[in-house]
Amino acid sequence: MTRFNVNLAEQSGSEPAEMIEQESLVILHEGHSFDLNKVGIKKHVPNTSSFNIYEFFCVTSKKPQKLLHCSFNECGKIFRKWHNFFDHLRIHTNERPYCCHYEGCEYKFNQKANLNKHIEIHEGRKRFTCSQCS
Repeated sequence: MTRFNVNLAEQSGSEPAEMIEQESLVILHEGHSFDLNKVGIKKHVPNTSSFNIYEFFCVTSKKPQKLLHCSFNECGKIFRKWHNFFDHLRIHTNERPYCCHYEGCEYKFNQKANLNKHIEIHEGRKRFTCSQCS
């Protein structure tokens, strides 16, 4: 864990710094020293340490904030919600924990929403119907 003040003049080009207010006190948690299992999400936590977490107090909203920054191969994407961040990290780790339960089907997905769409195929449900040809 590292503490520092953000000075945007010195941090140009750094995406998390551009989202943090000037002169904010920031706590940086690097992936190799942070246990993702501690965030309270029990299912399908990605197995990686290629991320940074920036914690700071937002002066405008008067609330503590987190920026979840993917540092996998210099990806650089930033998220505010853990579940979106985990979905994204699984793209890099190629983890596919959501498995189709239909017999003989071996499809696996990195996001539960994609599994749910896939199951609609097995169940013959159509997400959208054409008003002209039904």
